[in-house]
Amino acid sequence: MSLFFRKRRVLVFGDSHVEALQQALQERGATRRGITIEAFYRKVPAMNGGFRGDTTLDEFKERAQELGPKDMVVSMLMGNFHHMVGMVQHPEPYDFLLPGDDTSPEDGTTLIPYKVLEDFFLRRLSKENEPVRFFRRRTDACVCHLMAPPPKESTKYILQGPQVFLRMHIKERGVSPAPLRQKFWRLQKRVMEQIFADYEVPLIPVPKECLSERGFLREEYSAPDATHANKEYGKLLIKQIEKLVRAQTGKKTSKAMGRRKKLTPKQKGTEAA
Repeated sequence: MSLFFRKRRVLVFGDSHVEALQQALQERGATRRGITIEAFYRKVPAMNGGFRGDTTLDEFKERAQELGPKDMVVSMLMGNFHHMVGMVQHPEPYDFLLPGDDTSPEDGTTLIPYKVLEDFFLRRLSKENEPVRFFRRRTDACVCHLMAPPPKESTKYILQGPQVFLRMHIKERGVSPAPLRQKFWRLQKRVMEQIFADYEVPLIPVPKECLSERGFLREEYSAPDATHANKEYGKLLIKQIEKLVRAQTGKKTSKAMGRRKKLTPKQKGTEAA
């Protein structure tokens, strides 16, 4: 079949935030207007035993390597990392300043140097996003990363479904202030921009429709838990992905959307399988 008439495929691989997209696709269907979107939840050991997710990294790699130049790989990995760091109130309240941000630290808090937090996020997120480097180097498809949704402002809403944060004693210690949690999300965005710039992979911002006036996740797009978005948010992602795919039609440069470059023999020998 001619590539011109071939349906374009989009394979999305991520952690728990990918469930919003899966729910939206289940309602709408995977294929529309010549674009098929499939979403896969990375399968990893769960804290309470067993596994969570539906597809291992190795299984997804096999799928991704079947894609052609008109197709796309979308990463949604490590979206909750900033929550794991900043969701639960620390016994000694702290704050930090984002460079270029004009907000003041909370009164009575210990100020943590920005560089300390940035280096910590950079080390951890670089390691956990190595699969994206693989997709960039070993598939013919375009590659991009979707930024995770912003935090929820309401403490009451968060405590309705604290999930994993119960193990971190969130009900006893409380939820960190909303401005601090939002700063951690923005810090993660800045660090991800650094990482994916090195990979030459675009970082796609969240849909503007989901943001409140204060930059938090609007409640109509929130799942009933501490961190995740819902099916309606997933529908926004579908529109966003379809727009990205159509924008790539006719583009020929590798910089347009994270296309693979030819590897040297040395690079082929050092790339992870």
